[in-house]
Amino acid sequence: MTHKSVDAVRPRRPGPKSRIDNLQLPSQSVEPLSEKLLTDQQWFARYGGFMVRDSCGDETCAVDLEVDPDMVGRIRKNLEALSGTAVHDHFVSCAGSGKKVPPLPREDNKQNAISISRALIREAKQRPSLVCTAVCAYTNAVRRSDKLLVLTEPKHAQFGRSLIDIVRSLDLRFLRWRIRGFETDKTPRPLPKTVPKEWCELLGIPSNTPISWIPPKNKKNPASASQIAVEVVEKKRGGSLQVSSNFHSVMLVARVVLIP
Repeated sequence: MTHKSVDAVRPRRPGPKSRIDNLQLPSQSVEPLSEKLLTDQQWFARYGGFMVRDSCGDETCAVDLEVDPDMVGRIRKNLEALSGTAVHDHFVSCAGSGKKVPPLPREDNKQNAISISRALIREAKQRPSLVCTAVCAYTNAVRRSDKLLVLTEPKHAQFGRSLIDIVRSLDLRFLRWRIRGFETDKTPRPLPKTVPKEWCELLGIPSNTPISWIPPKNKKNPASASQIAVEVVEKKRGGSLQVSSNFHSVMLVARVVLIP
């Protein structure tokens, strides 16, 4: 009896290049978001909570959280449409149901997520196309393991730039972006301290923007030497920077609620 290898029966997870190459933004002619949604300062907690409770079969959650029937239908439809996509890879299983929904922050760590969500809905009202591009690019192309938006080619810079621009426009003291490079045997020595000039121009960032270096996931991939990544981080006590799980949660809930 022969046994097939794991790779023969399990589909390979798409890499950053395939995810970002396959990214399709919604049509610019889509129906605009309602004024009710755009002025809802509690939208993240409301709809994130609804997704969790609804996935567990809670029949009173829509009434309890004041989610109208149109939004109930929109959320359920979008969750179903995202099943099997790169976005769905970031979802987590709900205890009791096994259904997957966007991850929510811990109760003791949600205040920054609330601040991000309020700033994001403000920008959705003022700059809807930027929010649409940033949310779609981030949720489709960011790596699940380390939350890096890897830009494999210069033509993808528009997506990295949209992520940088949205973090800038949110204007939150604790939220920042930074650029990562991948150190290989082809990386110049000594390691450059700033982002390559050509990437700076494409991303719309200053020419003296610092770059920090990390090992690539695939050390045998020679293309890693020319790639860079955008990372969204939070400044913690003591000045350290950590990947923002709060931003990650807000963007995933926004993908379900704000994007058709």
